[in-house]
Amino acid sequence: MELEHGAAVIVSDWLRGKPEEVFYFITDESHLREAEAFVTAAEQRGIVTKVSVLSSDEVQRGDCVEEMRRIMSYADVVIGATNYSFITTNAVDYALHHGARFLSLPLSTNDGRSMFEYDFLSMNPAAAARMAILTALGKVRPSKSDVPSPETTRAHADRMGYKVFIPALALALTAVLVATFWTSLGANNAIGVSALVALFIAFTLFKCKPSYAVSDGTRLMDNVGPVGILPQVLAALGSLFTAAGVGDVIASGVEKVIPDGSRLIAVAVYCVAMALFTIIMGNGFAAFSVITVGVGIPFLIMQGANPVVVGAMGLTAGYCGTLLTPMAANFNIMPAALLETKDKYSIIKAQAPVALTMLAIHIVLMYLLAF
Repeated sequence: MELEHGAAVIVSDWLRGKPEEVFYFITDESHLREAEAFVTAAEQRGIVTKVSVLSSDEVQRGDCVEEMRRIMSYADVVIGATNYSFITTNAVDYALHHGARFLSLPLSTNDGRSMFEYDFLSMNPAAAARMAILTALGKVRPSKSDVPSPETTRAHADRMGYKVFIPALALALTAVLVATFWTSLGANNAIGVSALVALFIAFTLFKCKPSYAVSDGTRLMDNVGPVGILPQVLAALGSLFTAAGVGDVIASGVEKVIPDGSRLIAVAVYCVAMALFTIIMGNGFAAFSVITVGVGIPFLIMQGANPVVVGAMGLTAGYCGTLLTPMAANFNIMPAALLETKDKYSIIKAQAPVALTMLAIHIVLMYLLAF
């Protein structure tokens, strides 16, 4: 997508700008191209624009943003388009209370491209919502595929034996070796290379037709369904929660629950919160950033707890929640789809006693080792 087209999509589809509205675009010196494209797109729709260009250091400190609160309140729409989000500042809250709309648009990307050039900007939210509703209602089903009979599957399994695990082990081993010794390729590309190596080994061992890779791959994704992309989405959601200040909100609520000086209750709240938030998010890393900011640092580390112990055991306490949630699709739902179990929650039910026991052990060990 061209940068100018991306800016036009944000103005027209995201913000639904109207003629004579006032748009206040706040950015930093590293995103002047985006500012120019945005102003052009807005003015083509008859929108009045004002642009403020800040230094990255000013945005990160947030002081200058607070000084702009009155200017922001006069605008119909405020766009925070910098490398750092300032959605949690008092200035934004002030502008919102005076009727302004606010769009947090952090422009930092991993590949150096402008965010205005990404195709996802033109995604239709209404169509995505309809797709989600169809999935929730069970209207999306796997396509018909040529599935071998149980007898055929059993015969092949008896013939191959434990050799069926060789491609999977080769995939993991190759990924580690490539990521370790071919560093210029990158970790993500290492996974792709290892997948090709594992596929070649599978063809060599099992003497199957190459078309099976496509047909069985399609059947697998049909069985897994939309949860196949859930881990990536949930990881992004965790970053969003952190940027939005969810940790601070949790801290203010927990402060009313934990008595002063009660280390055991603080440890229990932190571990249980890690597990519960992981159950909600489906991702221990996403929960870790939010709960550690909201509970771990103010109520444990700032009270003298060893940060190494708190960090390490806090993350593994979150993993106890991973064992209990269908949101951790790659751990609990995808294996059930691969094994074609009658009850898709059978893996979670089998793991629940172990998870709860380990969570209790985490609370005891953190209390004994962290202080």
